[in-house]
Amino acid sequence: DGPPLLGKNGLPVANGVIQWVDYTTGNGMIHRGDGSGMDVFFNFTAIPGEGYRTIKPGTAVKFEVVEGPFGTTARNVQRVDGDA
Repeated sequence: DGPPLLGKNGLPVANGVIQWVDYTTGNGMIHRGDGSGMDVFFNFTAIPGEGYRTIKPGTAVKFEVVEGPFGTTARNVQRVDGDA
């Protein structure tokens, strides 16, 4: 059926580029493309799918922005069409 629709649950949607990913911890950072200069943390579990999920630095993505007790995080991280 594909990944969940971005923003369907009411969360704001943002664009960005994967800055780095540490596959040992499963954590990474997205640089937001909105000119804010803010980076957004994500865990590999934020990438829809099953099993081992990967995404390369430099990949353009869209994601839902979640404000939580530990700061801004990304969820439902999806590659922008045409980006491998």
